Amino acid sequence: MSGRSIRTLVLALTCALVVSTNVAAQEASSWAANASVKFWIEPLPTSDPTWFAPRIEEHIGTILSFDDKQFVAKLSGSDSDLTVSAQRVIWIEPIEAPRDEQAAIDQFNRGEYDACLRPLLDAINARPPVWRQQWLSMVASQAAMRSGRYKVALELVNQIDSRPLPPMCIGWMPVVWQSKMNDKTMQDAAIGELSDSTPATRLVAASWLLSSPARPQAVAALQSLERDVNREEIALLARTLLWQVVPPPDVETQFDAWLDQLDEMPMTLQTGPMLTLIGKLNASGHSDQARPLQQSLELTPIYPHPDVNPRSRPQE
Repeated sequence: MSGRSIRTLVLALTCALVVSTNVAAQEASSWAANASVKFWIEPLPTSDPTWFAPRIEEHIGTILSFDDKQFVAKLSGSDSDLTVSAQRVIWIEPIEAPRDEQAAIDQFNRGEYDACLRPLLDAINARPPVWRQQWLSMVASQAAMRSGRYKVALELVNQIDSRPLPPMCIGWMPVVWQSKMNDKTMQDAAIGELSDSTPATRLVAASWLLSSPARPQAVAALQSLERDVNREEIALLARTLLWQVVPPPDVETQFDAWLDQLDEMPMTLQTGPMLTLIGKLNASGHSDQARPLQQSLELTPIYPHPDVNPRSRPQE
């Protein structure tokens, strides 16, 4: 798979949001317009003093619209539509995805990141619904990062962030959630994206640099994003990434406040920040506090995530 062919496909993503006359694209769009999906919705907060937490809602239906603000679906077996805030959408799974698209996702779940990248880009360019293009782009950016194609990963995020993203897609950005030294090629790709790129791209790039010599620039970028009142979800994630730079002696005093911040986040954004908190606790000598969080992610994951368990499903 040549670098040129991948770059051509990445650049073609800008055309994936417009009407195509390609027969394959028309067939994919027709499938998507009538496709049934299973989706999980975060329960509303409750003042009920009972011990049991509200259950995650699980539905089957057809998505009518899904953007950064609102989700609307026609429920299976019902004449009514379900309309909820986009922040409450935890996960969506097609009942039956197009064969090539599903094959690429299966490759990703097996860790075959290099092999699945081009099929994922092909699936995006087959013009599924916009929300699905956005999510597949995030899967492709994860595959690109994990196969060492760092510039491709950042370009995918930069292009797809040109329009507002549902929180579910933001939660799948190729962010490095736990402090670790990344290779120089990764650092070189990220350093040029800290200023002029989209907010999502700057967030991803900064996360790649927090354990590098460019850490001061990464921290400054995250502090700027944390103040961005126009991108609430990006600001939340920037704040949690900054936990990595808190001095170890201060971790214990910050722990309860960090847990409160996690609880206040939409569930679809919690996995990455939880990984950051686990890593920070372990690194600062608080493994006893990290262990239950780690077990929670492994045994009852909120949704599939490549840093936890790609085959997992939302837990009710």
